[in-house]
Amino acid sequence: MVIHLQLEKISDLSVMLDSSLLPSMEWANISNLLLKMDFRRNRIVGNQFKDVVLKDTSGNLIDTKQFRSKVVLIDFWASWCKPCRALNPELQILYSKYRDKGFEIIGISTDSDHKSWRNAIIQDSLKWRQLYQGQHGVLKRYYDIESIPTKILLGANGVILGF
Repeated sequence: MVIHLQLEKISDLSVMLDSSLLPSMEWANISNLLLKMDFRRNRIVGNQFKDVVLKDTSGNLIDTKQFRSKVVLIDFWASWCKPCRALNPELQILYSKYRDKGFEIIGISTDSDHKSWRNAIIQDSLKWRQLYQGQHGVLKRYYDIESIPTKILLGANGVILGF
């Protein structure tokens, strides 16, 4: 039998634990589970996307809110990620076909090396906006992105349509 617990129920149960467990590995595991479940809540279809300001390849600050009024595919990737790079030709086709119809792609890099990131953009001939957040960026944490490639599809109003 599988039991599905809601975040609120787990939180309620966690306050009932003996305080002597606080320094234990078990308590740390429970705390991590609660935190992860809370972040997963941010991924719910219908939620508003968390807008941020990130730097583009030229160092300009770009607010993701400026892309409202377009359907946007947020693409989390890195230069060292072979599956990410293998998807770029398909993204290029998608972008070419729909960019004049209110569609945009925003690449968000999780690279640690700016030079490798810029070189990958050139090598793969990526034409859409590229932003840098690094390995531990706010969006990666907020949406609990554990692996890449990860994509988020947003409606023209900034609401999450798919993950």
